[in-house]
Amino acid sequence: MVGHSQGGIVGRRLAHMLGSPIISGVLTIGTPNGGAPISNWLRDYLRNTMSNLTAGYTWALCGPRYDYTACALFSWVTSDAIARITTYAENEAVPVGEDLYVGSPFITDLNAFPETFRRASIQSYVPRGWFSSRNWSFFRLIGDDGVLPVNGDDMFVLAEGAHLLFFADYLISLGAGEFDRADFDHAVWTGMEQMDASWNYITSPPGGSHATDADGGFQYNYEHTDGFITGWSQEYPHPEDPNVRRFPILGAGPSHLGETTSFKTSDQVLAALRNHFNVHDR
Repeated sequence: MVGHSQGGIVGRRLAHMLGSPIISGVLTIGTPNGGAPISNWLRDYLRNTMSNLTAGYTWALCGPRYDYTACALFSWVTSDAIARITTYAENEAVPVGEDLYVGSPFITDLNAFPETFRRASIQSYVPRGWFSSRNWSFFRLIGDDGVLPVNGDDMFVLAEGAHLLFFADYLISLGAGEFDRADFDHAVWTGMEQMDASWNYITSPPGGSHATDADGGFQYNYEHTDGFITGWSQEYPHPEDPNVRRFPILGAGPSHLGETTSFKTSDQVLAALRNHFNVHDR
């Protein structure tokens, strides 16, 4: 069973249902095996927004008089109602988001299920830039989306080049005394950095698992991401199990949306099939 992204989750769940000998192994590619941090961010953002809205209504009706019984009761009832409505909306609008947030009951149960078949995961990490040390993951995703006539690698080069160009022009403008132009250049290149940093923080926040890969001795941290799924979550659980192997695409890996069309992914798929699942060419 081979699955990409959420398809890997579906494949694992199906393997649990069917079991051996129907399913002899599962290979996941860019799969959020540990959950998707972006689901946590969206859930928290929505709930915080609704909570602030509730607090605003309470203040408008009661002002600072929270010691009044009616106001305290109103605040409690509306807060509880908003929480229930928000949860219902999440489940109805984006049900997969409720299942895939880090620490969700679904992910916890999925990873606790005893898997006796062979398992492997392929993890991809978009590269850093040459000048900026940024990985420009958001721009790479745009390129690999298929809407523009360029791919993720092209968008990576364009973003890195534009960042360097505006930074250089900023220095030139300062030297020439053209401060308005320098302000514009500064706003552009710092805005690109903030966009990249914000996207990485949402999709791959710091503080996750910083495990060392047993095969390559590679240290994972929040910067290692395919642009959508953080590196530690792409890893197949229970690495201590001899039936589990990891096949990271080190260096310049494709973005999440480009993983299914990248020859680097196909090379790792073939390596996993041959070396771990004992599937050989016919």
